[in-house]
Amino acid sequence: MSKPRLSQSDWIFAGFNALAELGPVALKAEVLARRIGSSKGSFYWHFTDVPSFHAAMMALWEQRAVTDVIDALVPLPDPRDRLRMLARLAQEKPTELDPNQPAESTIRAWARAAPLVRDTVDRVDSRRLEYLETLLAEAGVPPKPYARLIYAALIGLDDLPSVQGQSSNALVHLVDLILTLFPDPA
Repeated sequence: MSKPRLSQSDWIFAGFNALAELGPVALKAEVLARRIGSSKGSFYWHFTDVPSFHAAMMALWEQRAVTDVIDALVPLPDPRDRLRMLARLAQEKPTELDPNQPAESTIRAWARAAPLVRDTVDRVDSRRLEYLETLLAEAGVPPKPYARLIYAALIGLDDLPSVQGQSSNALVHLVDLILTLFPDPA
């Protein structure tokens, strides 16, 4: 019986798993092919080269990290509810992309050495901050300082190790605190 053909998505998810387990050194055709029991030919069927594979990984990460999250919040009419839900979504683990997706801090570490990844992370940061500023302004909260505070907490909490028995809702609590400081303008 022949092996099922791997899709481009299979390779991308294998890349995220390898990044989570071994770091960016594992994001090479030969290493990935060995990990998933395939050939390099299958890899090159889907990707011109390793940089195009990295670009596909980053495109999917950006889609899931920004666009899909914003789209999930659209049905909520109240900007305060969208802020609270955004904080909840940001704190959910494992991520919806894949249970073995690397923590965002792993992608940020990779960005220090890879210009394509750095450009994607910069774009994601800009888009997220812009969206946070919009939500905060709509909620009657001064957008600039509080958007940066919430976003810095998100990035820092991703790196903070979990302590057994402690709530992982710190970002939700921070958003609630900020919203309490500024009465609803509606």
